[in-house]
Amino acid sequence: MNRTRYILLGLLPGAVALAALAHRLPVLLDHRLVGLETNRIDEVTVHNAFGGDARSQYLVGLYFENGAFDRRTNETTAIDWFRKAARTGYEPAQFALSQKLEAKANRLETEPIEIRTPMSPQQVAELETKNSFRPTPEQLEEESLASARRATLVATNRAEASVWLRKAAERGLAEAQYKLGEKLRFEANHARGVKGFPQPVIGAEYWEWWQKAAEQGHGEAAYDLALDFERSEQYADAAKWYKVAADGSSSPLSAASHLAELYHDGRGVPQDGATAIKLALRVADGADPGGDDNLYLRLGTWYAERGPLQNGEEAYKWFNIVAAKGHFFAQLAKQRRDALAAQMTPQQIAEGERMSTEFLERWERRGQSEKPDAQNSILDAESIGSGFFVTEDGYLCTCFHVVEKATRIIVRTIEGSVPAKLVSRDMANDLAILKVDGKFRAIAVAASRTVQLGEPVLTIGFPNIEIQGIEPKLTRGEISSLSGIQDDPRYFQISVPVQPGNSGGPLVDSCGNAVGVVAMRMDDTKALKLTGALPQNVNYAVKGSLLLSLIESEPGLPPKLKPICTEMDRKGRNVVNETQAATALVLVYR
Repeated sequence: MNRTRYILLGLLPGAVALAALAHRLPVLLDHRLVGLETNRIDEVTVHNAFGGDARSQYLVGLYFENGAFDRRTNETTAIDWFRKAARTGYEPAQFALSQKLEAKANRLETEPIEIRTPMSPQQVAELETKNSFRPTPEQLEEESLASARRATLVATNRAEASVWLRKAAERGLAEAQYKLGEKLRFEANHARGVKGFPQPVIGAEYWEWWQKAAEQGHGEAAYDLALDFERSEQYADAAKWYKVAADGSSSPLSAASHLAELYHDGRGVPQDGATAIKLALRVADGADPGGDDNLYLRLGTWYAERGPLQNGEEAYKWFNIVAAKGHFFAQLAKQRRDALAAQMTPQQIAEGERMSTEFLERWERRGQSEKPDAQNSILDAESIGSGFFVTEDGYLCTCFHVVEKATRIIVRTIEGSVPAKLVSRDMANDLAILKVDGKFRAIAVAASRTVQLGEPVLTIGFPNIEIQGIEPKLTRGEISSLSGIQDDPRYFQISVPVQPGNSGGPLVDSCGNAVGVVAMRMDDTKALKLTGALPQNVNYAVKGSLLLSLIESEPGLPPKLKPICTEMDRKGRNVVNETQAATALVLVYR
C-alpha cells in the first residue's frame, strides 16, 4: 500500500504540470491542419495518455523530450511516459525508451564527478597559484563512492536499454532491429579488440537482425548488408540490397554510387554503362554543394569510354569541373580533359566549357543558399507546411491556409532555401501557387475524374518537424471516398496518415501524378465531442481538377506543366524518388 502511495505521489508533479498546461492547449474550431501547425500538442492526446492509451503516452513522452511544452525539455518525465507505453507492448515506445536510456547512460558516463567536501585554505591557495589540486583523503573517498554510484547507474540504464531494444526488435520494429544489430556488432568487435572495418560475419546474430530490418525496407540496414556482401565479394546480394538502400535509406546517394560501380563493372548485375551513368548522375545531382570529385572524375571517364563524338561534351564537362575546383584530383582531371579535347571539335569543347560553367555556378548558388540565415530559422517560422513543384521553372503548389498570413515565405528544397512569392490563390478551395527562382524537379497534375475508390496513393511531406525532423516523410494509403466531409465533392477522403506539416503536399497516384493536394484531417476534439470516439485516420485532399483550374487561370502557366504519366509510361520510373525531388518544405514568417 505504501509503495503504491509513493508511486502515485511521484507521478503527481507531472500530472499537475500537464493539468496546468491543458487550459492553454488549442480547442480546434477549424478542421484544417493550420490549427495544429502552430500548436504542437492537443488536449485529446493528454487526456488519452492519462486514460492509459499507449500511443498517447508515447506522444506525451515525445512532447517532453522535444520541449513542446513552452520549449522546455524534461528527460525524466519523458522516460516515465515512454516506460508506461512500453510496458503495454507498444513498440515505438519501447524503442524510444531504449534510446533515451542509452543516451542518459552516455551522458552520465562523461559528466565530471562533483566533490562536495569543501576545499581547505591550503588547497585554494595551491589552486590559485599553481593551478593544481591535491585532494584530501576525505575527498578521495567521496570521489570513489560517487564514481561507484555513477558506474552502477550507467550499467543499470544500459541494461534496461538493451532489454527494451530487444523487445522492440522481437516485436518486429525495423528500426529497433537495425539498432540491435549495430549494438551486437559493436559489442562483438569490441570484445575481440577489432577496430576499423572488420571482416563481415555473414549469418552472425547482428547480421540476422539487419536482414530482418532490411526485408521490411529499412534503408540503413539494407545499405550495411550490401557493404558486407560487397566486402565478401558476394556481388549479386550486394546489388540487391544497394537497390533497396538507394530507394529508402538516409544515405541513398552512397548506395546509388556503389550500385553504379557494380553496373559499370558488371559485378553481380549485367554490365550496363548507361545505368551506371544514370545512377552516378543521380548522385551528382543530389550531392552536397562541393560534390565528390572522385565521382565527377568517374563520370567523365565513363562518358569518355563511349567516345568523344558521342559523349565528348559530357566527359569534358566533368573533367573540367574537377580541374577548375583545384582539389586532389585536379591534375589528373586536367590531363584527361586535354587528352579528350585533342579528339573533339571546337564546337564540342565550347559546349563542354558552357556546361561545366553552368554546373559550377549552380553549385555556388546552392552553397550560398545553404549558409545559415538567422532570418530563415525554421524554429522561428510562424507556420510550416509542404508544397510541390508543378513546373520546372519554380511554380509550386501548396494550401492557402499555410501561407494565408505570411509576410515572408521561404521554400526549402534539395537545392537549398529560396524566397517565394504568392502569385495566385483560391481561398474557397484552400489552394495557392507560389513562385521561386531556379530550376527544379516537377510532377504532373492530373484531373480527378479517373481516380477510383480504393486506388493506392501516397504523399511526401514534412510532418511535425520539431519531433520528426526536417527530412521528408513518405506515407501511403488509398482513396477512402470520392467526396469529403458531408459529401463535399471538392475533396477526396484518404487513408494516408496525415500530421501537422503535411498540408500542401502532393497526393500522388501509382504513376506519379498529383491527383490532389493534402489539405486537412478530421478534427479529433470535435469528433470526440460529437461521436464519443476518436477518428481513425480520416484525412482529406483537395482534388487535382481544382488545382488545374487555378493553374489555368495563371497566364502562361498551363503550357509549362509536365505531361500526365499513364500505366504504359510507368515502367522503369521511381515514383517515390520523383515525388520527393519535387516536394519542398514551406516556411511562413509574419
